[in-house]
Amino acid sequence: MSRFLLPIALICFLISPALAEDTPKKEKSGAAADKTAEKSPSQKLKDDPNDTQSIIALVNGVLAAAGELADSKPDEAIKKLTDLKAELDALTPDKAEAKQLLVQAKAVTANQLDQIEIQRIPLADLEKRLDADADDIAAVTKYGKKVTLEVMKLMGDNPAKADELLKAARARLAKVEENAKEDPVKRQVTVALRGFTSIERRLEGAKKLAELVGKTASPLSEHITSWVNGEALKDEDLKGKVVLLDFWAVWCGPCIATFPHLKEWNEKYKDKGLVIVGLTQYYNFKWNDDTSKAARSPDKVTPEDENAMLGKFAEHHSLHHRFAVQKKESPLAEYYAVSGIPHVVLIDQEGKVRLIRVGSGPQNAKDIGDLIEKLLPAASAGGK
Repeated sequence: MSRFLLPIALICFLISPALAEDTPKKEKSGAAADKTAEKSPSQKLKDDPNDTQSIIALVNGVLAAAGELADSKPDEAIKKLTDLKAELDALTPDKAEAKQLLVQAKAVTANQLDQIEIQRIPLADLEKRLDADADDIAAVTKYGKKVTLEVMKLMGDNPAKADELLKAARARLAKVEENAKEDPVKRQVTVALRGFTSIERRLEGAKKLAELVGKTASPLSEHITSWVNGEALKDEDLKGKVVLLDFWAVWCGPCIATFPHLKEWNEKYKDKGLVIVGLTQYYNFKWNDDTSKAARSPDKVTPEDENAMLGKFAEHHSLHHRFAVQKKESPLAEYYAVSGIPHVVLIDQEGKVRLIRVGSGPQNAKDIGDLIEKLLPAASAGGK
């Protein structure tokens, strides 16, 4: 479940670069750690309910934890989200920015709770309820949400089956609308169908991603304006390698959530034929040495300064793979159908796209890790 639920919530909540939270990863030891130990987001919010960064850090942390538990321990995930909801309800900010952010945070938390609850209901049970009573408005509401979740679950690996499910659901709701006697039920059918229209657009994007699998990877080096955290690469350097392209940004919370996996893969496979390239852009961010964070600057940031920020960002997070800043006119995002980040493209030793995953989450990480492990014996055997 977490593969499909958590990334959506995180991307929706943290899409604004100005509000992104970059939690420090390094720990100090001894007395220095005691003197500079940071308060938790909850503690900070007790002192200042207008602290937007702490609101983001709190929600981001709980969503990540709930996402990890959603499949194996849904009750624990629900408890974490319920506790978060109570904590958010108790906040009383008086500044406009914090108030607006709090509304968004509550909506994201409620949406995540709703999705986990809906996910636990078998689709067949809801279909039986609709067949038995066309005026069961609760069943109509839950059916629309359940179908949306199931389509999202399928669209990554089997968009054709997702399309089939969506068409069948449309037909079922059309029958419900025809047989329903209550106007509120008919209105709810309309709401569900609007939701299907929205997911259809995302399904079209998933089909594009599926069509990319097996295609030749795009040339890389000609579309890069600057390399950071490692020497510049030429396309020839990537021949015979397994290449992981990670489209990301310093302000992207879900991107930062994938760093432990990127570090693990880089350490485990960098000498066996894996090359990780973090593809990003200039966002007018600078490094703040006082807070040890990247922050958007009100003034124009030069490419040199932004490269320096990326270097410090990599050091702060103990990342050892290269970052590549794309040229403004770079076609890479379009070629790989990037519509949200993090967006990972895994390319095999023959230069063919083998896998694309969008968003953070344990299932995406497993899919990527499993394929890397499968591909690399061939790279080692070839002496690459």
